[in-house]
Amino acid sequence: MPQTYIYNPQPGSGGLQPNPGNYQRFISVIADFLLAVLLVSVASYIYQSPQFQEQLFSWRSTLSGTLPIQQPQNVTAQATAAISKISSAVVSIYGFENTPESFGGAQLYTKVIAGTGFFVSIDGYVVTNKHVVAYDNYNYYVILPNQRKLQAEVVYRDPNNDVAVLKVPGKNYQFASLGQSSKIKIGEIVLGLGNNFGENLSVSEGQISGLHKTLLANGDQPQNLTDIIQTTAQLYPGDSGGPLFDLNGNVIGINVATADQRPDTSFSIPIDDVKSEVSSVAGI
Repeated sequence: MPQTYIYNPQPGSGGLQPNPGNYQRFISVIADFLLAVLLVSVASYIYQSPQFQEQLFSWRSTLSGTLPIQQPQNVTAQATAAISKISSAVVSIYGFENTPESFGGAQLYTKVIAGTGFFVSIDGYVVTNKHVVAYDNYNYYVILPNQRKLQAEVVYRDPNNDVAVLKVPGKNYQFASLGQSSKIKIGEIVLGLGNNFGENLSVSEGQISGLHKTLLANGDQPQNLTDIIQTTAQLYPGDSGGPLFDLNGNVIGINVATADQRPDTSFSIPIDDVKSEVSSVAGI
């Protein structure tokens, strides 16, 4: 599930009525209200400035200019190699809501959605969850491992599954290797990589604990998800759309949800279930 951040909270508006017996108090209330409106307007203008927007997209920068990746403790050398293989193909996704409000000619954004995706082709096709990029009135961006920010276009939303495909401009992207989810077994070690809480890319490790599960996806677009992989890898808001991969660094699933109040029970869409549609859209 994507993490949603609320920006530019609107000041409360109670019906101000003058008190005939306390004119000074009424003037003071009006002055306080006008000051609050002014402060909110200035904050909104600063938020929309190009400098602030650049800071928003570089808040996780490091001296090396690459996104830090947090790894679980005691990972094996094989797991480290798998993480290294796939990490250059994983991106953070952010969606900014377009609103009809503006200040000084600048568009105001009031909500931000954070999620994860991964490249499946050299020419800029990114797979994620449909619920990460569900809204047409949002502008979507991806942040590459080298901190580059690119605007993304939603080119496909699966009507029957929680899968979507984005396209970013350019070529020569590192892309993930797609494995075979039909060959996985219960007890197998798996890894997940995602934009944890919208803050950084984090790795989670676990085991496959169930196969062929069914999920009911609630929300704005409820749907049933079938043939789902269940794992013990801990996933959190912002991890949706990220890859579930094996110790060879091959994607075997798309992380989609966790059980309520149980982050150690997570669910992924098998990669075999989406290969054909992704291939037709991305031309791979």
